[in-house]
Amino acid sequence: GNDDEETAAEGFERRKKEAGMSLGSTGGSEEDDADSGVLPEDEVLDRRKKAVEALPPVDHQGKEYPNVSRWPYAPHPEVSNMTEAEVRAFNKEKFISATGQGVPRAVATFDQCCPPLAVKEALKHAKFEKPTPIQCVAIPAVLSGRDVMAIADTGSGKTLAYLMPLVMHIIYHKEHADMADRPAPTKDHPACPFALVLCPTRELAVQIEKTIYKLGKHIGITSTTLAGGLSKYEQFKDLRKGTCDIVVGNPGRCIDIVKEHGMSLTGDTAWVVLDEADRMLNMGFENQVRSLVQRVRPDRQTMLFSATMPPKIERLARDIMRNPVRLFVGASATTGGAAHAVTQDVVVLEEKDDKFNWLSENLPRILDEAQEEDGQVLIFVIQKSGASELAVAVREFMSLPCEALHGDSDQNERMKIMADFRSRKTKVLVATDVASRGLDIPSVKEVICYDMSNTLTTHTHRLGRTGRAGHTGHATTLLVKKDNSAKMAAELVEYMEKSKQEVSSALMDFALEFPPFAAARELGQRAAKSLRRAAVAGGPQQRHGLGYSEGRGTSSGLSSGVGKKFVSSHSQEDSTEKAVVIGGNVDLNACDDDDIYAPGVTRAFGDRNVATRTVGLAQFPSLGKRDRDGGGRGGHDKRGRKSKWD
Repeated sequence: GNDDEETAAEGFERRKKEAGMSLGSTGGSEEDDADSGVLPEDEVLDRRKKAVEALPPVDHQGKEYPNVSRWPYAPHPEVSNMTEAEVRAFNKEKFISATGQGVPRAVATFDQCCPPLAVKEALKHAKFEKPTPIQCVAIPAVLSGRDVMAIADTGSGKTLAYLMPLVMHIIYHKEHADMADRPAPTKDHPACPFALVLCPTRELAVQIEKTIYKLGKHIGITSTTLAGGLSKYEQFKDLRKGTCDIVVGNPGRCIDIVKEHGMSLTGDTAWVVLDEADRMLNMGFENQVRSLVQRVRPDRQTMLFSATMPPKIERLARDIMRNPVRLFVGASATTGGAAHAVTQDVVVLEEKDDKFNWLSENLPRILDEAQEEDGQVLIFVIQKSGASELAVAVREFMSLPCEALHGDSDQNERMKIMADFRSRKTKVLVATDVASRGLDIPSVKEVICYDMSNTLTTHTHRLGRTGRAGHTGHATTLLVKKDNSAKMAAELVEYMEKSKQEVSSALMDFALEFPPFAAARELGQRAAKSLRRAAVAGGPQQRHGLGYSEGRGTSSGLSSGVGKKFVSSHSQEDSTEKAVVIGGNVDLNACDDDDIYAPGVTRAFGDRNVATRTVGLAQFPSLGKRDRDGGGRGGHDKRGRKSKWD
């Protein structure tokens, strides 16, 4: 084209200058403009984590608590009569994996849970026709009274998986408990709900309460939302009525209400749910969550639902649960990656301006394709100013209906924006990660990560905004070489391979610029060549070992999950955090460009020192010069000294 022709990005910058708009980049890292997905009030708490003091512990020794009547669950005959082979086939079909003692069998229909007629009617009116896989396995487990840790893909229906059995438990309890003995709330004796549901964001809390309303409005189940940005006076007023069965809240606001004697958790509260527990811990609220759970009676039933399972989630589950069943469903059951229903692409770009050029060229087509299925597009950025500016550009430069959602939006504005998006009045929504968790909008057909998120956990939940509730979706991530590190590219390669996604050659080339990743791939290819030579020579067939690969390093030629780990020779905890899996599964979270995986690595294929040498020389080529100049195969330098890597 003409060298003088104005690109879309240049036109956008010119229009911003003419309008006097801020030139803040959407992909910068200014702390005051970053929007990590924490809501305005909770954002303040998040920045002053130490100021959000956890509640003091309660001594439960010798306390007498009211009796709890739980739903008397018994497997439906259609379930109990299944053979073990049929059970295994059903679980395999639904990507269900479960561990623990006496895990209840999964159900295929809501009727197999034997719900009361009122719940059946509520499910019908809410158009919950068939359980999703997580609902198939979690509902009977919760109905059985077991503590449950459930890890499932985003958008898989986790909310109903705990709310339906929770409502059934509370219905039964209210029918069999002497409700006349439940005192009216006072300041000295605050309201004590039957169940506490903790979640990370206000939007998710509101969404959960809406589901409770759908299930319980005709059967007398009531709830209250305790979240930042909502009127604390109204929350106190709801609690003082003494009729609240379920409290849905964010940790910070719940602690405030407890400290101000608006609510107690020591008494009638017998059920606790942690929804999106990984996000709450990532926001720094682990101590607050633990203190809230500790206040609930020791014989409580505890449920933890999450899309990922980092070590801190496993530790939390061990500490607050009793003999839990562990449920894994979907991609999370096998890989910990994104949902199977989401197809992923990563576009590698050279310059920051290339992002807007790419968007201006592709967004109209993407939206047209989405609207063929009455769908919409969700675009993620990091900065609040970037969200507003990009939304203006999409509206004015591309003439597409678009709004921005971020942490500076007030509550009324946010609710209106979300209502317009849900009703499809707005076709494109630009959002920071404030909208990336727990929002269930099945009509989102395309997610565009305009700015790459800072962590793969956040990336997973961004992608989970599409492909929800049995629908399929597509996600595109824009990766800029000058903004994003090769380490991030390597993490994306591993992430996509785990999710059985095709990796482009451009992304692989960028990832191979990260030395530990490149060394791991090279070592895997050498191992594969040795195996092929042995097979051609008629030698014994060896088990695939370190970094087995059939190709150059693209996803089609790699087998994820076959490699072994490089670990340091430090403590077990350090080893876990400093592990690199060879052959496609690279745990790069603790890797820096100058890391050396020193002696003590796992012996997986041949001499462990060969592996150490390969990785070390890949990062520090000058170390190998001693061999080339001097000792060669003997492993000594010119002066006869033994090489560090032999």
